[in-house]
Amino acid sequence: MQQMTWEEFCQKLSVWREIKGDELNPIIVTPPTGIPRTCCLTQIHWTDSVKIEHVIFEGSVDFSGMFFDSSLQVENCKFPFGLKLANTRVAGILSLRGCEFCNVPQPNTPWLDWRGLEVEKIFTCAFITSQVGICLANSKFGDDIRFDASCISSFLIDEKIASRFADSFEHPEEKKLTKFLTGFAVHLEGATIQASLYFDSVPGRQTTIRGVLDLRARIAGAIMFCGTKISMRGYSAGFPAICCNRADIGGSVFFTPGESDSLSKYRFECEGQIDLRARIGGQISFQGSYVSVKDIEEADGIAIDCDGADIGSSVFFRPGEKDNNSKYRFECEGQIDLRAKIADQVSFYGTRVSIENIQDANDIAILCNGADILGSVFFGQEPMKGLSALETLNVLQCDV
Repeated sequence: MQQMTWEEFCQKLSVWREIKGDELNPIIVTPPTGIPRTCCLTQIHWTDSVKIEHVIFEGSVDFSGMFFDSSLQVENCKFPFGLKLANTRVAGILSLRGCEFCNVPQPNTPWLDWRGLEVEKIFTCAFITSQVGICLANSKFGDDIRFDASCISSFLIDEKIASRFADSFEHPEEKKLTKFLTGFAVHLEGATIQASLYFDSVPGRQTTIRGVLDLRARIAGAIMFCGTKISMRGYSAGFPAICCNRADIGGSVFFTPGESDSLSKYRFECEGQIDLRARIGGQISFQGSYVSVKDIEEADGIAIDCDGADIGSSVFFRPGEKDNNSKYRFECEGQIDLRAKIADQVSFYGTRVSIENIQDANDIAILCNGADILGSVFFGQEPMKGLSALETLNVLQCDV
């Protein structure tokens, strides 16, 4: 392994704009002496592209407040003590592909601080691994965000642990935010995304999220969950697994298995509630998905919550598409609340909805009382036409 001090790293990066190790021979960068042992770039404004590959940083790294007039590529690097990108601006692409963050979480890095990040082109976090949540609140993105094939876990599990970590911060706002982020895997509240948001799996690697996905953002395009696995089991954040409450989503929201034969084994799975009480310009499509709120108290028996949502197209609950040989039907353990305004049809086909042993569901598997559905409602292949406000369906189990 190659080794250099942080001072040497900064000097070489300033001259060459590129530092590359390789997979078998990575570069190890030792932090400055003294306390805190934080690695901060001495140069604030970068006019050329910057590339950093296969580097292991032995101290926390702070790129906060940096200005990059072109792209910033930090790929296949390891940040065991975290990376800060708060209020950083990147005029080109920002790539963190293949990076590892906080494999041994420390008390002073309970989450990654990327608040206020601005990226004008694609922001890719594909193939990353993080053992702490990522805070992207109030950030701005001019193109897609990709979390493909990534594994992200919130390190904070309950309020007692959150309070202990919060007490390690001196600033009152940091204490407050640390307590709030208990159980959050990705926090995008107040963010603006001018394109789409992806959490897709790839052949050989499934995207897995443990903790809350807070997507209360303004998203111009679609949200894609392709073969994604999400779990809130063991967390007590007081939030659903996927939170889109009051979000503004211009496109569609898809919960699907993989799109090819090699990916079809990856099913979208969610242990925890999906909150879709948002404005959604396109459709909502659950294909071959599995959603369950069994033994998850925070869900109140509701697996999919669309109460008050404004949906610009159709809502589908159906098996995976035939052309990808998906063997999965849509399965839901918990209530589906469809008391929404839906501009087109609602279709249940090849589905199973059950509220067995889920007391908070009040014996209602599919709740549509007061819904405004402008199209047809399908159970199987026969539509029920002219139902602008479908009455409550009192069923313990619904197989279609």
